[in-house]
Amino acid sequence: MLPSRTSAVYCEGSTCRLSGGSGTVCGGSTHSSQDEPTPPPPCDESHQRRPYSQLPKFLSRYLPFVVDSAHHSVPASLFEDKIIGVYFTASWCQPCRMFSPQLAEFADRHRDKFIVVVVSLDHHDAMLKTYLKKYPSFYAVPFKHQQSYIRLAEKLEIQTLPTLLVCQANTGRPISACGVEAICSNPRGCVDAWQRGKSGVRWWHWLKCW
Repeated sequence: MLPSRTSAVYCEGSTCRLSGGSGTVCGGSTHSSQDEPTPPPPCDESHQRRPYSQLPKFLSRYLPFVVDSAHHSVPASLFEDKIIGVYFTASWCQPCRMFSPQLAEFADRHRDKFIVVVVSLDHHDAMLKTYLKKYPSFYAVPFKHQQSYIRLAEKLEIQTLPTLLVCQANTGRPISACGVEAICSNPRGCVDAWQRGKSGVRWWHWLKCW
């Protein structure tokens, strides 16, 4: 179920917890509360999982409506030959507030290769507009499409916030479901890895996130 502001996820301090789950979400990674956490599963084959086959459909439907930080429409040429990070986030999500500045800096540094498209789970349009003003390097699917894009996004089985799904703009082909972890642990090398169709995360990178 897609995390919502009502039941699927609740935040306390610097973590978000999934309803009915025992793990906590910190910067997008789910881990146990035990002393010796279990490392997250490898990401290399995550794009081959069935739910992400819906990503090309999601992009083809909503990229034409994407707006910039001033809420102006953007030309399709903006996305040509770029890597897109589809960013599931919300202003009320504490881990998102922790990760978004890092993502904005990353996107600005790699603007010629990488674009962030926000999929907002905020309460209303004003919150999204404020969010985009704070992070002008981000683009977004307009809030008026929220009800329909949430139904389609649920098919992607997004379970934590923040989540960054990385894909090719030209084809919509999924590359990695571990964009947050890649930027956290391998910020200098993940874009080149994404361009090669890799996740940008290796097992030793996980150690930086723990």
